[in-house]
Parts: sequence; structure tokens; C-alpha cells
Amino acid sequence: MDARRACAMSDLIILQRVFIDSSIDRALFWKARDKAVVCDIDDAYQLIQDDNQAHKFWGLGEVEILGPYGLKLNKTLDKHPVQQFAESLSKINGLTMPSRILADDWRWAGKCWYVPNYVDSDRYVKWRTCASPDPDWITIGYGASLSHTPSFELSGFLDAIQKVVLQRPRVRVLLCGDRRLFDLVPISNRRKFHLPYVRWDEWPRILGMFDIGIAPMARRYDDSRSWIKAVESSIMGTPFVATRSPAYQDFINLGVGRYVDGGHDDENRPKRAEQWESVLLDMVDHLSDYKDEIRSRYAQCYELTDIDYNVSKVISTYTQILEKG
Repeated sequence: MDARRACAMSDLIILQRVFIDSSIDRALFWKARDKAVVCDIDDAYQLIQDDNQAHKFWGLGEVEILGPYGLKLNKTLDKHPVQQFAESLSKINGLTMPSRILADDWRWAGKCWYVPNYVDSDRYVKWRTCASPDPDWITIGYGASLSHTPSFELSGFLDAIQKVVLQRPRVRVLLCGDRRLFDLVPISNRRKFHLPYVRWDEWPRILGMFDIGIAPMARRYDDSRSWIKAVESSIMGTPFVATRSPAYQDFINLGVGRYVDGGHDDENRPKRAEQWESVLLDMVDHLSDYKDEIRSRYAQCYELTDIDYNVSKVISTYTQILEKG
């Protein structure tokens, strides 16, 4: 009832639910009551490949059903989910997303508005002031789901980190998230540390354990992600290395972070790995300087990414949706 009351009082309803034929009814319910409705997405569903767990649905168009005698069977949908999603967009006001690339890729199906992943800086800053990386290690940290597997493999990071830990005995890797991604990191268990997924309100505490953040990327699917890895590192005052991706263009323009070439071809992967190795070694060897540098840029990063500072931009975008959607 609280959700229905809130929607009834709203001018604009943002639903974080991917609309297909079986889920569009809630949106149509409110559209029939003269409400503006948009769908908020943050994944390039149309680009999901077979190394992603969601490929079964978004790639093959299959769902699991319960058959005779309790057997689980795969059923191919009569209409592909991407087609269902695209057709659903014609029935609402459009899409919001935290990626310009994602917006470009979906303009053919409906109106799109770019709404960055702004953050509540205060929630991070309180952990920044009491950050506690292990003093015995230089910790390279990352948090991710299994969908980041190609990011690790194709970017050259996995090839590079193996060489980095061999050359710098105090370096270790901390990975929070899917254990299977952690298992891919080709270094000894003594030099890598796994933490399971944590709740959103616990995540800044984990970030406080990082000395260096990383954001390896590959393919357009990764380019369609938001800027959140760079945002969190910069607000926490943590030096970071990322793939030079459109997702981080605002930070590249600002001169915040260190970047290596993008790409996903095997031919140039050794070159990308060499860049990762070189940048990480330099950051490890001059960590104090890198920390001083990124912390000196806090005000600029705050102005770029803090939700309270940028709330007028969000309101302006939502006003456009009401006027033009």
C-alpha cells in the first residue's frame, strides 16, 4: 500500500524493472492514470554473450519451466525478450540509464535520458577518514559479479597481476563478490583474499581496505556500464587504474585516475597486459604520491559526482521527461 500511495502522489514513476510482456502491466496501470512512467536500466541486455549468466534469458530467449513429474525444462519464448522489451518501451515514456553508451544504443526503441550514478558522498567519507588497509600489504581491490569475467580476461589484467605480485612481495589482491571470479586470478591463495557480497551500506567499509582500486573493461557491454568504480575510488581518496573506456570519460577529462588501452582482441592483449603491469608497478612503488594526488582532487570529484551537489541536474532531467516524454 505504501508503494501504491507513493505512486498515486507522484508526477513521474521510475520503475527499476525490465519490462517484458509479463511485467508491463504495472506500468500500464499508472500510464492509464496519467502518470509519466520510465524504466531505469543499467545493463546492455542486447549485448549479453554466453559468458554471462543472464545469456540464457537475454541471449537465447529461454526460461526454465516445471514439467511433468517435477522435471525442470528449458522453454524458448515465442517472442525474444529483447523484442518484448523494445515493444514495451513504446507504451511508456522511455528509459533512464547511468551510461551515455547505453542511451545511444537504445534510442532506436524509445526516448532515453542519461542520469549518472551520483552518490551520497557522506556515506563514503566517514570511512575514508578511518580507512584501514592492512599495513603489511599493498592491497589491490575490486568488487564484482561473474559478469566481469571478460573484463578480467580480455583487458590483460589477469596476465599483468601475475607478474606484479612476483615482482612486489607486499602486493595482494582483495576481491569482493563472486567466488568464481576470484578463482580466476592466477596467483597463490596467500597473495589473494576473498570476501563475499556485502550489503550496500557495508560496501564503503570494504572500499576502505583498498590501497589501489582497479576497473578493467572489455567490449561494448563494459563500455555501457556506469562510472561507479571511478566515483567510489575518487571519493574514498583511493588511487585507481582503469581501462580507457567511455564509461570513465568524465574522469579522463578531469585528469583523475590512471588508464590503460581498451580492447578485447587476443592479438593486442599482451600490449594491454604490459600497460597494466607498468602502471600498477609504478602505483605500488609511489603509492603515497598517488594517494596525495587523488585526495587533492576531492573537491572536483565531489562536484562531479555528489547527489546533493547535482540534485538540480537530476530534477532538470526529470522535468524534461515530464515535458517531452
